[in-house]
Amino acid sequence: MDIGFFEGFKMGLDLLWSMLIADPLLTFGIIVFFGGLLLVALIVNWLREQKLRKSGILESL
Repeated sequence: MDIGFFEGFKMGLDLLWSMLIADPLLTFGIIVFFGGLLLVALIVNWLREQKLRKSGILESL
C-alpha cells in the first residue's frame, strides 16, 4: 500500500478538521495561541522599530 504525498496530506487535513470540529475548546485554544504569537511578534517589531528610530538609522532611509 503506497500512499502518495497528496493523499497523505489530504488525510492529515481531514484528521485535523475532524479534531477541530469535535472539540471546540481545542479550536479556541489554537486560535488564542496563534493570536498571542502574532501579538508578541507585532510588539517586538514595533519595539525594534522604535529603537532604530531613536538611534537615527531610519532617518537616512
